[in-house]
Amino acid sequence: MDHRVEGFPFDVLKDPMYVGSTVTFIGASLWYESPAGLLISLFVYIAYMIALRFEGCVSLFSFPRVAYWSDRKLSE
Repeated sequence: MDHRVEGFPFDVLKDPMYVGSTVTFIGASLWYESPAGLLISLFVYIAYMIALRFEGCVSLFSFPRVAYWSDRKLSE
């Protein structure tokens, strides 16, 4: 893959996997009426936001590198 996916669901949300996971945690805690589950959901959301700060930087730098190496392999 030489570029970032821009089709659905990535055209609606930047990181749909993390949003979906967080919503699943919130939904389960509401379903089971668990205040502790809501706190865990908040913790998960914060952990994902911290992870996204690092993951976004890495993926922005990796796509140009992948394109560079795939172009080199085609030309050799």
